[in-house]
Amino acid sequence: MGRRFAGYKRADLITRDTERFNALLSNKIYPIQIIWAGKPYPLDYPAISDFNNLVNLSKNHDNLAVCIGYELTLSKRLKQAADVWLNNPRVPREASGTSGMTAAMNGAVNFSTFDGWICEFAQHGQNSFIVPPVDYAAMHTHEQDEYYQLLYNKS
Repeated sequence: MGRRFAGYKRADLITRDTERFNALLSNKIYPIQIIWAGKPYPLDYPAISDFNNLVNLSKNHDNLAVCIGYELTLSKRLKQAADVWLNNPRVPREASGTSGMTAAMNGAVNFSTFDGWICEFAQHGQNSFIVPPVDYAAMHTHEQDEYYQLLYNKS
């Protein structure tokens, strides 16, 4: 995932259940690599903290990376090389989601919550994998559970 780091985008959502995250990372049948890239705003301390936590987490795993210096060239290269574009915005906070749009134009499959441009584009199981919407109050836990359900059983 590459984009502006902001709290509502929840870049670390997939990491929050340590047991399931570690199982996903160590899956020998379906190996994965996760690359985070982005830039938090200078005074967005929660986003800076999330970014730093991901950097520290990546030091413990060979198949995780966090790219710093996120600019247009890196953005272009990531979108051209991504197989899956992970998008975790808290519904209904995403205005559009241009990074996912350009990743899709480069052949990446979007894996997202149902927000932003995804609502107009997505056809679950055909051109994307979509976490089904849920009651706003229960959304965080539900979306996290659905990510793992889709990752283990559908992708």
